[in-house]
Amino acid sequence: MTYIRRKGFRITVVLIVLGIFVSIMSDYLIADTKKPIRDKNTNSAYIVEKSARWTNSEKYLAELNLKINGTERINSLDVAIVLDRSGSMDMNFIQEIPDGNGGNKGTHNASSPCLNQDHFYLKETTDVPQVIPNTLDEMYYDETNQRLTVYNGEKKQWVVLDTSNRIHLYFQFGNMVGDENSLALAAYHFKHDGTNFVRISKWDESDVRKGTAEGIWDHGDEAQGCYDRWIEAKKAVEAFSQKLAQINQEEGLIGDEANNVALVPFSIRDETLLHRLNKGTPWYRKWLIQNNYFAGTTVNVGTDETLSGEYNAKVGWTDNPTVISSALSKLFTTHTTDYIYGLGEAYNLLDARSESAKKNKKAVVLLLSDGTPDPASGTFSNAGNIYAFWNNDNHIYGIANALKNAEDQIDSSAFWKDISGPYQRHSVKPDILARNDAKGISGAYGEESDIISVGYMLDAQASKDRLATIASTQSDYIDISADATGSTENYLTEKLLRSIVRPGGRNAVLRDEVSKYYYVPEDSVLPQGVTIDGTIESGQTIVWTIGNVYEYPKGQEPSISIPLVLKEEYRSVKSTTYYPTNKDNPEPDLTTPDPGKDGEDTGAKLYYTDFDGNDRYDTIGTPKLPVYPKKEEKPSFTPKPSKAPEDLVNIIMLPSKSPMLGDETNVPFYLMLLMISLVGLTYNIRIKNKR
Repeated sequence: MTYIRRKGFRITVVLIVLGIFVSIMSDYLIADTKKPIRDKNTNSAYIVEKSARWTNSEKYLAELNLKINGTERINSLDVAIVLDRSGSMDMNFIQEIPDGNGGNKGTHNASSPCLNQDHFYLKETTDVPQVIPNTLDEMYYDETNQRLTVYNGEKKQWVVLDTSNRIHLYFQFGNMVGDENSLALAAYHFKHDGTNFVRISKWDESDVRKGTAEGIWDHGDEAQGCYDRWIEAKKAVEAFSQKLAQINQEEGLIGDEANNVALVPFSIRDETLLHRLNKGTPWYRKWLIQNNYFAGTTVNVGTDETLSGEYNAKVGWTDNPTVISSALSKLFTTHTTDYIYGLGEAYNLLDARSESAKKNKKAVVLLLSDGTPDPASGTFSNAGNIYAFWNNDNHIYGIANALKNAEDQIDSSAFWKDISGPYQRHSVKPDILARNDAKGISGAYGEESDIISVGYMLDAQASKDRLATIASTQSDYIDISADATGSTENYLTEKLLRSIVRPGGRNAVLRDEVSKYYYVPEDSVLPQGVTIDGTIESGQTIVWTIGNVYEYPKGQEPSISIPLVLKEEYRSVKSTTYYPTNKDNPEPDLTTPDPGKDGEDTGAKLYYTDFDGNDRYDTIGTPKLPVYPKKEEKPSFTPKPSKAPEDLVNIIMLPSKSPMLGDETNVPFYLMLLMISLVGLTYNIRIKNKR
């Protein structure tokens, strides 16, 4: 007996020491584990509402309702849209090229084809027409041989087309690799109406853009469903501006708090565009005048159809989408693709913002382009008039870095310093550039904006790589493929918004511990994504696997209803008792209808991952349900639902690792129990062996 007592004392000491060791080690291990963050002020997913109600109070049947919102509150935006207006965006653009007689003529060489995939182009054959239709507008189709006879107004003869090879074009006509005759396709653009061929291309003798040979092919018709990059990009800019205005209205954002948009169309420089049109061949200038592109502007049209005054296609900061729409309607495409000019003007706009806007708003530059910067070597100028800057990649990246970085871009090269004369490199205003102690220009101040770049149906990997390098991050580059069927304004606007507004509420899982007073019936039909952990005897936890909450549109946030039953042992009460539906610590009192405190130890926890990959969780207070004595008159009472604070609920709904599996606060206790059990088991074995 003495031996056993000594052993018991020694074992007790060992157990105490082991318990202390386990507690310390487990605390160390937990402290070393990255715990989820609970911060109501920075959460980007919320339990918006939690309520409970009796569905049959006589049978003590109830319903628990939960609603989730997975959005992220952001600062208002100032978005400078830098829009490529080069000819390859536009199916109606006509480029001037030498005609071989010392003059120039217009051609579709650099214009965009129709991008509607329900439309197609056909090739001529060398076949002789077998049947000539009665009028020039008619066609004859030989279904057996798949040949279509049509009239060519430019050649003034009947031709036979091969309908077995229907061609879809995505890049500019002159860039059709392996097809030197791609320009001829502009004359033969069709669509189907049932089994019938509908011709879209028309020879227009009155169109002056052909130059020395009057007339040109109008191969695209928006009324017939044709579209190109230019149409789609303008629609996207308009839709995007309207969306930001809608957010302003919904959120009551006005003045310095409102989302603003500015527009910078780029190709040739605005400042020298009129000079370029006057010095070029007259046919394009005349066509622009005839189609009222200068109506309502400060540009003057002389009697000899020369242009004077100032041309400015830019739109300064505005929260009015109508201003953007009006400016877009007056835009036309020209040759060259001057990235330096577009990004430089965006820099001027960002720098011109108020100090309040710079401090409180997120600045974004949205660059949409379909091709390679041009001119790629040297500056495009005439008689001291610079039409486009030298678009060297290092120059482009230099100005992009000044836009997207906080640090000043100090460069000893001539790029920032040459601000006038025949070798001017950029259009950034001299007075806003950084200067060294000697008052000389040394670079540009960092504007700390985000650059979202959109490669709009690009034809070369180098062009994609360039735009991806310009973007702030890899995820800030959007590639619209050449054969994209969803290149409409809604598709592109959604992509742009998702790039600018960072979503919250990814991989969301809600875990809601049912209090000891209730249970979820085992035969319940549960909502999709909902399971029950545990048993009625040991305690149940509602597990709702939600996924990416941000994918739900505003007004359609996910919600569920779970059936609850009050356990029999709690139904008989002497006075009105308010049973909480969830297991909280501390447990809410049973004497008032007030919801349980919204604290870290509440029974309901929404675990999720935010945009930066941080594990987070949100909580909400616990609703109660009243149980009345059998003889007591039931007062008129409806339990109030628990709700998130109003300023966290009324937020912008925009388009998010493993779910967390609950609290870790009991780990030390369980580890201690495990160690005690193991030591106790060893002791019993040794005692038996002694006996």
